Amino acid sequence: MNNFPPRPSLPKSYKRKFPFRLCAPSFIYPDDYAVNVGLLGPYLDEIELLFFESDMDSSLPSPSVIRELRDLSERFHLSYNIHLPIDIDPGSADPGTRNQAVACIRHICDLTRPLSPSTYTIHLPADEAWIENRDLLDTWRTNVIGSLVRIIGREYSSRLFSVETLHYPMEWIAPVVRKLDLSVCFDVGHQLVDGLNIESFFGTYWERISVVHLHGVENRKDHIGLNRLPRETLVRIVRMLKHFSGTVSIEVFSYSHLKDSLQIFEEIWSVENQGQPCRVEERTRSGMPFT
Repeated sequence: MNNFPPRPSLPKSYKRKFPFRLCAPSFIYPDDYAVNVGLLGPYLDEIELLFFESDMDSSLPSPSVIRELRDLSERFHLSYNIHLPIDIDPGSADPGTRNQAVACIRHICDLTRPLSPSTYTIHLPADEAWIENRDLLDTWRTNVIGSLVRIIGREYSSRLFSVETLHYPMEWIAPVVRKLDLSVCFDVGHQLVDGLNIESFFGTYWERISVVHLHGVENRKDHIGLNRLPRETLVRIVRMLKHFSGTVSIEVFSYSHLKDSLQIFEEIWSVENQGQPCRVEERTRSGMPFT
């Protein structure tokens, strides 16, 4: 096993403390995948493995690293989810760009399949100017569907792929989500930046939401600590997640932001739930998304 370098550890374990799997990204520490998993694994339920860049030669882990990650998941009783690259465009008007996106995602899915990820989170970029051009929006949806059908193929369940909420109306991509029976990645921070009602979104899509991204927002800057959010906003988030049983990823990218986020989240969760710990048998979806 690895001898991990000395780094600050999280002050306590949060494993199996909530009705959902509590998660953090794989780059909390300025080091590689295995080191981050080794340092975070004793404290969390799941790790979000970040594959933000599509350059397969320089950024993706080797098969031997994948084997090491699988061993670490067994050692720490840990699951993974995969964040697919953000520099590709499966809905591009250019067929070559779409082909590149399909090949990249298929390669990552095949590479990480031994890790049995809970979800693959996918970015589907769109141009907000299309709101004035219905034809371009329809063509984009058609292109996205064509790419995703090729990605999913016969090997994968469509619900394994979660479409992340970005800075365009969910109504643009909702027909694709329904047609292909996809999951949804609910990025709460993105919704807060855009001034949207998070409870309304959760109530509409909760049955499809497999993963929630949480991070602080201040002056339209996101992916900072949850302690930068107003307390009343955090109370709303905690109440919303009371019956959620998927993955909640504290999507920040430094130790200090993660530590501060976990502390304030646990504090408010304890107050709102009268200090009662979650029982494992509560990890099922309720008929009501929140109370």
